[in-house]
Amino acid sequence: MKIIYTNNLSIKISSLLLYFIGLFFICGCQEKQMPNDPTVAFAVVKAYYDDKDYEEALKKLEEFKARFPYSSYSVQADLLIAESEYALTHYDEAAISYSNFAKFHPNHEKVPYVLYMVGNCYWKISPQVKDRDQTYTQKAVSAWQELREKYPDSSYAKQVISSLDEANLKLAQNLDFITAFYYRKKNYSACAYRSLELIEKARNFPEILKDAIPRAIYSFEKVLKEKKSNPEGDSNIYLTMSEDKIEYIIEKLKNYHATFNKQ
Repeated sequence: MKIIYTNNLSIKISSLLLYFIGLFFICGCQEKQMPNDPTVAFAVVKAYYDDKDYEEALKKLEEFKARFPYSSYSVQADLLIAESEYALTHYDEAAISYSNFAKFHPNHEKVPYVLYMVGNCYWKISPQVKDRDQTYTQKAVSAWQELREKYPDSSYAKQVISSLDEANLKLAQNLDFITAFYYRKKNYSACAYRSLELIEKARNFPEILKDAIPRAIYSFEKVLKEKKSNPEGDSNIYLTMSEDKIEYIIEKLKNYHATFNKQ
C-alpha cells in the first residue's frame, strides 16, 4: 500500500496514526508474533523506538527487515536501526549502519544527515590522547569531508567545519608525535618520509610546522649523507628515493622554511 502525502499536516496525522496503531498492538496483543501487514508491523516496531525502548526497537527492526525485506518501510527501518544503535552508544555498529544506509540508498534525502552521523560516531570513539592510534579520527574526517564535497550547501556540511578542524589538528598532532619519536631515536629515514605527510597535514597549524620543517630538513640531510657514504645501508631499504630526489626535497623544504619564518 503506497500512501501519498499532500502536505505536512497529512504527514503528521499519518505518523500519529501509525504511532497509536503501534501502541494498540503493543498494549493489546498477548502474542509476541509480528502482525502480517507491513504497515501495522512497522507501526508496532516504531512505537518501541518512539518510546525510547531502543534495545527492543533494535530487535523488532531487525525482525521487521527479515520479515518484510521489500516493504516500502524497509528504508525507514534501516535508518531507525542506525539511530537505535547510536542512542544505545553502540557507536561502532551505528557507524556501519549509517554507512550502509548511504551506500544502499545514495539518492535518499537523508544521506547528508547520515554522513554527518557517520563522522559523529567515529568521533565519539576517537581517542583523545595524541599518542594513540587515530584510525577512528581519520574515518570521521573522511565522512565529514565526503559530506562537504558532495553536499556543500547542506546545513550538516556547515556544522562540521569546526569539528573537522579539531580532527585534523588531532591527526597532525599524532603524526608529529610519531615523527618526533623517530627523530629522538635517530631513525632518520622513518622520520623523513613521515615528515612530508606531517607537513601536508599541518599546513594550517603553524605551531606544529615550526618544529616539523627543521626536523624534516635535518632528517633528509642525514638520510642523504647515509646514502652517499653507505649505499647498501638502511636508508636505501626504508627510503628508496634517489639522491637527486632527496636533494630536491631538501631544497624545497628550506625554501618553505624561509617563507614560513617570514610570516
